[in-house]
Amino acid sequence: MFFRRANKVAQKMTLEQVIKSITAFYIDPALEAEYKDKVRIEVAQTRQEMQRIDTLSGLRDYVASTPESLSRIITLLGVSEEKFKRIITMLRIKKNYVPTGEWSISVIRNMMLDHNDWMDEICQLFLNGSQLLKYQSIIPPFYLDNFVINSATMQKLNDESVMTGLIKKSMEGTYNNQIGDKYLSKMFAEASSVARRSGFECSKLTRPFLGKDPSFVIHDGEQLIAIFYSSYSITTSSTQSTFAKDIQKIKETLKERADRIGERVLLITLLDGAGWIARQSDLRTIVNASDYVLNLQTINKLPNILEEASK
Repeated sequence: MFFRRANKVAQKMTLEQVIKSITAFYIDPALEAEYKDKVRIEVAQTRQEMQRIDTLSGLRDYVASTPESLSRIITLLGVSEEKFKRIITMLRIKKNYVPTGEWSISVIRNMMLDHNDWMDEICQLFLNGSQLLKYQSIIPPFYLDNFVINSATMQKLNDESVMTGLIKKSMEGTYNNQIGDKYLSKMFAEASSVARRSGFECSKLTRPFLGKDPSFVIHDGEQLIAIFYSSYSITTSSTQSTFAKDIQKIKETLKERADRIGERVLLITLLDGAGWIARQSDLRTIVNASDYVLNLQTINKLPNILEEASK
């Protein structure tokens, strides 16, 4: 598949126009209905599974049997994942480890399953850490006071709103990934419809391209017309900076090719999500590097863009 000559005439949006047109939260009714059922089922199941976490043996069994156990316990206790991992790092130092980075929640659980001393240490921290002198001297009461599983904690298991919040928090990462996939599917369907009406094809590439696989491409069967990179971000993270740098590198490569042999392909970035509104430095990089930035509100500009590209 080769590049084809394309003249960019259709007007691209400014940074301000992109920000104003971004859809902060994409809603997929089918996915929302699916997660509503999942939450209901998980609340009932988790309530049953956590009935014995107020004893050392019960807590050990719960951690051993449930991959999501640590996330759900710290949520129930009102402890942030960030603070919990910081405390674990401190305990690693106390045990003469030399940390080169933080353990993830899954790594912490694996350490508990593989090493009895870690299982006992962290279970004791959860159960009555606020009352133990060894923690009182190294963890501020502002944080340590949350580390207790007592009758008040167990009563939360019968509170529907508390349990719903606990389950939703544990599902948040998976939900964010799936809504991102739904967003990409929506944009692919929109682009495919436009491409067909314009006499082109829209498809996924089956080989690497410029070091970063595009979300999809539009072509005429032989030559590429446009490559699309999609990102839907609800929250902010360093991956957005990485994405922006990748777009910038791809643009530089495309420009070098255009200058060298006079052929070019359009670089179109698809962006939505509240995380991009909050990450405007990276957003500016992407707007500057892309031939066009489109989103749910402006994908209707694509027919004109393809018309200009085919002249």
